[in-house]
Amino acid sequence: MLVPLHSLCEVPMSRCRLTILLLLPLVVAQPQDRLVLLAAHRVGRVELLDVDTLQPVGSLIVLPLADRAIIASKEIILLREGLPPDFRGCCALYTLDLKTRNLTKLLEPVSGITVSPDGQHVVTQRGNIGIEIFDVHTLQREPSIPRSIAPGMYGLSFSPDGHLLFGTSNFPSPAVDVLDFNERKLVRRLTLPEGFAIQGTWVGDDYYVYGYRKATGELWRVKTDGSDLGTPVKVNLPYVAPECELHDQGILADGGRLLVFELFGGKGDRRGGCST
Repeated sequence: MLVPLHSLCEVPMSRCRLTILLLLPLVVAQPQDRLVLLAAHRVGRVELLDVDTLQPVGSLIVLPLADRAIIASKEIILLREGLPPDFRGCCALYTLDLKTRNLTKLLEPVSGITVSPDGQHVVTQRGNIGIEIFDVHTLQREPSIPRSIAPGMYGLSFSPDGHLLFGTSNFPSPAVDVLDFNERKLVRRLTLPEGFAIQGTWVGDDYYVYGYRKATGELWRVKTDGSDLGTPVKVNLPYVAPECELHDQGILADGGRLLVFELFGGKGDRRGGCST
């Protein structure tokens, strides 16, 4: 995630306090305007990396096992922590206020975190119980989208204008729900073939849905208004180890390109499913 470094440099360098609700000081080499990448480190640190050289330019000390960091505004960073301070479960949503250095827990547990294009709202889920929404600036809850309207466990993303919220879900069956965010209502449900694991992302002004099973995948482009799915394009990843079950794929938008990849290095990759 790109963020101007000068906004982070507003954090005062004051004495650390031994409390879990305060952020430890930000370490930077020189205060200056610079775009940086935020990278969550599993040992309890968010690294700031120069976007051109990928060299570290500072860090934030946070709770252990943070697995995602998102800039919400010049004052607020959102963190998904893998280990909440009360040790009761996985993955709470926190906000880090860069001026006051307060760390506030908004919700637990959570899955993904999505910020609206205008930076005013953050949406998340605690399971297939609807979509919960917070105001980024006040940190107050807003009216949610209930399970009766949004029954899935979604991967969520906003349309570029922020009017529509697209949610891809694999339960109870593969589907894309297109929601009117302001009205909190379902606009359309697009169903996909059974047996596919699906996920979606925006590439420019176009929303794409990728579904896969083993080494075979299909890619659909959704019309901008969410009214229909285009004709799918076949995607065949190299099947270099057929004795290992192929699964856990991902997609990533980069400029005008859509990258399709297989994930390795986690508990769910296919090394554990090899017959030899």
